[in-house]
Amino acid sequence: RQSDEAIVACVGERFAELEVCVARTPEELLRSNAEAVVVISYLTQTSFAWYARFFDALRELEARGTKVYPSAAFKQLVSSKADYLLLLERTGLPVCPTRLLGQAALTEPATSSATDGIAGGSRADPVALEAALRSSLSELGLLSTREGGRPSPASRRYAP
Repeated sequence: RQSDEAIVACVGERFAELEVCVARTPEELLRSNAEAVVVISYLTQTSFAWYARFFDALRELEARGTKVYPSAAFKQLVSSKADYLLLLERTGLPVCPTRLLGQAALTEPATSSATDGIAGGSRADPVALEAALRSSLSELGLLSTREGGRPSPASRRYAP
């Protein structure tokens, strides 16, 4: 059994007065008449559209008066490494050397709807992606070039 399901089962056993369940989709969340929703985890999704529906569902529950923990805004913030790192930097907290690659600059319109299950999806532009990765890895000292222009691992490594 997955750990999140085990947590739900344990809560249900220890707190018999609570009704507990696992919602596997944003739609299941919205059908709930729960007074409170506790987001323990969710399975990693390959589609940004799924995350948008999930966070929209949490916001809709909050608008109905359902207590959502953590809040939709907080869950959305910590679910985006880019947004989270930018917040840490803005507040002056130290972060490890990082380069953020923007999705819009590295994708091209999809030629089929199979990318995401929604119209207007996108797919990675391999040329733009490779160029951005080479540049970022070089800036971080993780990639150097040997003769012939072929990449080689950089001799400089970051200590743990």
